[in-house]
Amino acid sequence: MEKVLYFLVLCRKVIRKCNPILFNYAQKMLAHFWRRKCKLSHDKICVSIKINGGIGDALMALPLIEFLVQKLPKNSIYNYYGLESHYNFIYKDKGIFSYLGPHDLYSLTTRLDCYDLSIEISHFPILRQLNLKKFLPHPEALAIAINLVDFSNKFSFYTETFPNSDHQWSRFCIQNKLNRISGLFYPFNKGKQFTYPVLNVERLCPGLLENVGLVGTPYITVNNGSDSAYNFKQTKSYPLEKWHATIQKLHNAFPNIKIVQIGHIKTSDPIIGVDVNLLGKTNLTEVAVILKNALLHIDIESGLVHINHAVGGKSIVLFGPTPEKYYGYKENVNIVSKKCSDCMWLMPTWQSSCVRGLKDAECMSSISEDSIVDACRRILG
Repeated sequence: MEKVLYFLVLCRKVIRKCNPILFNYAQKMLAHFWRRKCKLSHDKICVSIKINGGIGDALMALPLIEFLVQKLPKNSIYNYYGLESHYNFIYKDKGIFSYLGPHDLYSLTTRLDCYDLSIEISHFPILRQLNLKKFLPHPEALAIAINLVDFSNKFSFYTETFPNSDHQWSRFCIQNKLNRISGLFYPFNKGKQFTYPVLNVERLCPGLLENVGLVGTPYITVNNGSDSAYNFKQTKSYPLEKWHATIQKLHNAFPNIKIVQIGHIKTSDPIIGVDVNLLGKTNLTEVAVILKNALLHIDIESGLVHINHAVGGKSIVLFGPTPEKYYGYKENVNIVSKKCSDCMWLMPTWQSSCVRGLKDAECMSSISEDSIVDACRRILG
């Protein structure tokens, strides 16, 4: 069905130019078939939600989605558009969504007016489609719809230019004492009421720690990888040679604690000196269980930090290009470069090259190994 839909939508412009009547009929038929496939109902409010970004972004969107589910009628139908791995890890067991589809299918089905509400979640919710009539009988749902329309009108600069405007949005949030998660709630309550995502992994993956040799052993987890969606080493990465030195100093300071490397094998490099290397050997659920049982986690600003926070863990986080006041959790020890920081989206290439033109991003290379070890001492005693 998806392949047929893709083909017909690609032909839309040709059909519209040649025969507008045929175009309108084809449009209605496509919408009808898609509604049947996804079991969408004309009597219920049908919602599509697309989540942009990596696993951290998908996790941070969870409180907002739960908020929307609470405010919209109980019999509403939700479709999720995003990566299957993110969906399976965070949303599959929540019982919210009735359909999972890829990102590019979201824009196609939205153009067909298949939904009463279509939202794209980035650093803020972006309204893509709204059938206001369906919301009129439901006061709380209507208030949500009006807030989205109002936000879209007043903050069109952000919604129409993202992700290039993400730096300005982060500055706006910081000025209003908001962070990455509370900023998502700004259209509804100015971000004053929100909850952090919580993941319960207590009973998941039985026998995992035994299989990887971590039962009854105190350990620290480390990650030197970044977003797996990119095929390059990002500027927010900590230099590998400094990781090697950090691990050696951690062994000297805490000889009875194992160091376990986790992360995505696509963007991570093996660190010399770690006791257990689990790169590419675990899925997201298994990583969450390992983080849950760790003494602490050391990382750059990455999705694993957000997962660790959601399972109740504490992290030491190295900040460079991304703003600590926007992404950081107060429960963590956040180390910010004193040389340079917070250049996110000052240039389109900020993720791959230093905005100052330096070969190596000084914001990360200037963070000392000793500052990381000292942070560990403050947590572990």
